Amino acid sequence: MNIYKVIANCLSASRFLIPIILFGPLGSVVQKIVVVIVLISTDFVDGWFARKGGSPARLGEILDHTSDKVASLSVGIFILLNNFVVFPVIFTALVSETLIFLLSALLVRLNGNLIITKIGRTKMLFFCAGFVFIFLNQIDPRQIFETLIFVSLVIGILLSIILNFFYSTKILQLAICGK
Repeated sequence: MNIYKVIANCLSASRFLIPIILFGPLGSVVQKIVVVIVLISTDFVDGWFARKGGSPARLGEILDHTSDKVASLSVGIFILLNNFVVFPVIFTALVSETLIFLLSALLVRLNGNLIITKIGRTKMLFFCAGFVFIFLNQIDPRQIFETLIFVSLVIGILLSIILNFFYSTKILQLAICGK
């Protein structure tokens, strides 16, 4: 058993704790946000461990992708329920993330491969930055944080739309050409 892949899978699986932490009864909003930021940051480390372990494993890719979507949707719903961001922005982000999950699942079903892109990683980075700015705004409310939250989330949404277009194009390619 490859220890690097085990570590990568454990890091990915840790993100499944996010909904339990966000919607559980323990801790203040600020404490929950801190723990979630730590767990979300595992997304930027698990890939390194997986690559260090050699060729990518299908289980690890699916685990990583699914835990990312569970984390994104949980954080989005948490933001929505706590009114941290105006409704249209967070609603658009949630719908876009759900579409990405559904389209990528369809792609896996059609060709057996999960396509990871730099656009997806960059999108996740902007969404994470938005969540960090929400945290900072909870500690010390300032207009600059409100602006940074909005800008981060809007850029994340735009990247999500590009990613949705990319996945849709790949699905159409597979349906028409079979490649």
